[in-house]
Amino acid sequence: RKKNKKINNFLNIKESNEEKENQNENQNQQGVLQRDDSDNFSDHQLRSVAEYEFIPLLVLTSALVSFAHGGNDAENGINPFYMILSYNRDGNLTQEKSLPMSVTVIGATTLICGLTTWGYRVIRAIGVKIVPMSFSMAFSVQFATAIVIFSATIWKIPISTTCITVGCVTGVGLVEQPKLVNFVVLGKIFLCWLLSFPFSGILSAILFILWRAVFASMEPQQAQT
Repeated sequence: RKKNKKINNFLNIKESNEEKENQNENQNQQGVLQRDDSDNFSDHQLRSVAEYEFIPLLVLTSALVSFAHGGNDAENGINPFYMILSYNRDGNLTQEKSLPMSVTVIGATTLICGLTTWGYRVIRAIGVKIVPMSFSMAFSVQFATAIVIFSATIWKIPISTTCITVGCVTGVGLVEQPKLVNFVVLGKIFLCWLLSFPFSGILSAILFILWRAVFASMEPQQAQT
């Protein structure tokens, strides 16, 4: 019996030692996992801090894109109004090279009104629906857009700021998060671009024919008066 007790005590001590070793191994593994998780979290924190550093740069590039937009794309709405004012009473086109301040003020005012009332629709479509963007991604998009628009302005080529921005957003999204790029939204945008060219041309032609017919019918009455 004494021998059996000694053997049982020995086995119990051995089992307890094995349990302690297993517990220590589990604790060590949990410690490694916790350190790994903390390292990943710290990397995420570092990236978040780095992302916030792009905020002032993003403000500057956004202002740069607005400036470039005013030098190229904004003339689409101001140019017809300026051409009307460029004709004198004799119907001859004047050779003024400077843009009148009144045209600039009217164009800037209408641009701001459109941005504050309806601009959020396009901003949401480009900035959110195509692909979720970080500050660094948005900075790259704005900087590339400004470069392209400035280059086109120097070469006297009218381009669309929206078209360039969508292309830049798509390129950055395919590099950073290709699985999150919404190709359905991109397909709708491309389809609208294809349809807008012939549709706008046909609509403007119809309106021009109507206005010309209206003014032609008014000419005899003006001649009689």
